[in-house]
Amino acid sequence: MCACLLAACAGLPDKIKPVTWSPLERAQLAPSPGGKWPSASWWKDWNQADLDRLVELAQQQSADVEVAKARWLQAGAWVESNHAALGMQASADASVTHERFSANSYIPPPYGGKVYDDSEVSIQGSYDFDFWGRQHDLLKAALGEQQARAFEAAGMADLIAVRVAQAYVSYQSISQRQVLLQARLAMQEEQLKLQSSRTATGLEAVDSLRELQMAVANSRQLAESLRQQLDEQRVVLQTLTQQPWAALHLTEHALSMIATGVPEQLPLDLLSRRHDLAAARARVEAAYDQVEAARAAFYPDINLAAFAGLSSLTLDQLTQTGSMVAGIEPALHIPLFDAGRLRSNLHAQRRTAELAVAEYHQVLAQSLEDVNRALVRIRGQDGQQPWLDARMTAQQQRVQDIGTRVKAGLSNDYARLNAALILNNLQDEKVMLDEQRLLARIALIQAMGGGFDVGGSRVTMHTGKS
Repeated sequence: MCACLLAACAGLPDKIKPVTWSPLERAQLAPSPGGKWPSASWWKDWNQADLDRLVELAQQQSADVEVAKARWLQAGAWVESNHAALGMQASADASVTHERFSANSYIPPPYGGKVYDDSEVSIQGSYDFDFWGRQHDLLKAALGEQQARAFEAAGMADLIAVRVAQAYVSYQSISQRQVLLQARLAMQEEQLKLQSSRTATGLEAVDSLRELQMAVANSRQLAESLRQQLDEQRVVLQTLTQQPWAALHLTEHALSMIATGVPEQLPLDLLSRRHDLAAARARVEAAYDQVEAARAAFYPDINLAAFAGLSSLTLDQLTQTGSMVAGIEPALHIPLFDAGRLRSNLHAQRRTAELAVAEYHQVLAQSLEDVNRALVRIRGQDGQQPWLDARMTAQQQRVQDIGTRVKAGLSNDYARLNAALILNNLQDEKVMLDEQRLLARIALIQAMGGGFDVGGSRVTMHTGKS
């Protein structure tokens, strides 16, 4: 027996090498402007009641979140199935067969040729000792997949919040631009009337009038474009929340009201909050457990089965002590000649594990790129802000100066309107820059797997293994 066991174990493959995680400290992140980490429900830090309500509705109604949760529940069922394989298996059986035995068969008379009720009641049990841990490895692999699905479900909820916030910011930006555009059109039309009078009296060339007419046409075309863009954002919000537009009751707010700070430092271990990265790592560990389970299949399998019950050819004798049957069945299974099945399965599991590691590294590299791209955008847009503010301040002063000259009779309304239109364009530019700054911060939030509190203290959050 010992010789057989040794022979069976002689061809065991080597253990797979432990996975080498890419050290986060070797990665480089672009410098960030300022602020502190983190806040899990980051959108609430914006103090926008409408946005809070939209995110809550979207996360409750999202079909994507529902699918992700269903996949997590499915993985839980796999865990239960693998966990059940670890315990003792038992079953109870009972049967009665009303049968006439042939008088000309292998049972001779006086039993042959008569009718009997063959009855049996039994209880059977078996237990796999799992000496080599194969069933435990399969259970660990199922638990790893369940954890990965849990990360994905949580990540989907966060992604819904990101999509809602992006649509909300764009909606507010477009709404503000529409207000500015209406004021711009009013000034352009007033300017057009003045220019028409001056052209009719021969004080101005027709070309100047044509330029103003083109400017009005451009503004009206932009108004149609903004109306379309606003409708598109409404569709996004309606789809995400599964609510009619009238039920959303959105209040228009200036985007400049929303805090736009960024952490002074971005600890790389915060990347572990990214649900896709945590899910990828959980799948690596699950794949390694599958490899160990495939490797354990090379060992001899030992299990024990037993049964006890009653068996009789007549029902009236079934409960008598003489009808008792019992047995014990120790079993040993040694894989000898399997035509390479075990090795090919082990090879496939190892390749699956290598793929899982490669996918983890891929997600990690993408995570670092996402963070750096968001930081570069933020740094560039924040750098533009003071210069735009300076231009607006100068133009506001110019508008005031021209207004003073108009009151003194030293200038005309056309010059005042022209200066006001330039200021209006700068205000429109500021609204667009505010939108881009917020969208860049949302991108950073998504890239880092969570939000940050501009005024709070830094607390490292981990939603998965680091």
